[in-house]
Amino acid sequence: MPAKQLFKTLILLLFSFNAVALVDYTETETFEPQSSGASAVSKKAPVSRSTIKPKRQSRSRGGLGLQLNSGISYGSQDVEVGSRSGKVDSIGFEAQIQTRYNVFLSTSYSQYKSSDQDLVNDSTSYQKGNPEVIIGFNWLQFGKPQEMATIDLYGGLVFGQNGSEFATTRSDQIVGVSTAKRFHQLALGLGYEMRISGDADPGELQVGNISKLSATLGWVVSNDIRFLVEGHSYNVGNIEGGLQEDTKFSVLKPQLQLKLSPLIDLALGANLRTRRIKEEALTEARLWNLEGAYGTGLFAGLSINI
Repeated sequence: MPAKQLFKTLILLLFSFNAVALVDYTETETFEPQSSGASAVSKKAPVSRSTIKPKRQSRSRGGLGLQLNSGISYGSQDVEVGSRSGKVDSIGFEAQIQTRYNVFLSTSYSQYKSSDQDLVNDSTSYQKGNPEVIIGFNWLQFGKPQEMATIDLYGGLVFGQNGSEFATTRSDQIVGVSTAKRFHQLALGLGYEMRISGDADPGELQVGNISKLSATLGWVVSNDIRFLVEGHSYNVGNIEGGLQEDTKFSVLKPQLQLKLSPLIDLALGANLRTRRIKEEALTEARLWNLEGAYGTGLFAGLSINI
């Protein structure tokens, strides 16, 4: 099945089920930790592959025991790579289906726009990004709810796109593992992810495999307030005929999550790059789907729970 047709099919599947809240604010006595790692889809929106987002008790449809978490977000990024600079705006959508069989499916898609001709030629409208689809397994789960430890395994695809200055033409494969440990009101998550890079079209900088190390710390302040801090360290590998040497950068992502109503949650946060990319040519690799790769930015996201 063609990649575009597969992605459209998955989106239709996601919207065929009722949504539930991304974040549960139940009391500690009845707290149930959400599946760890990739089973809780963050990049740019309130949905995240963070391990510390608890789930509310399941609402299933048709006896299938499916839960749907979905969110939309808006972000603005100040780009600084070598001598290139500018501002890029983005809108994103992410969603996740969690089944009672310890299998989860998540998808994300973003579009980008910039008015700075130092970054793009077409500055009139939003341009498409790269769709991403993940399927994973809640591999291990043990311990009491307040002290739960989990391990997730996942894999997926990033679909290459043509005709966009913000989308790579590569089709990358994703494999990863994530763990989580809850300490009553606090939780810690660790993860490792590898993106196996495909071939890019001529005119785009070819890069090697991309690895990511992640650490996440969460704190449940009250029924309506949560703090989440994520740290990501990326390594973009070199490849013959493309990127000449490995490039490393790190991103710190603090986030505040607020429960506005039983149906609506709000997330406010930032992507703070702690190590600047000096290789200006790396913008030609179109790594816009790696949050914070090209500069520091702010984002706001809403999750609607139906």
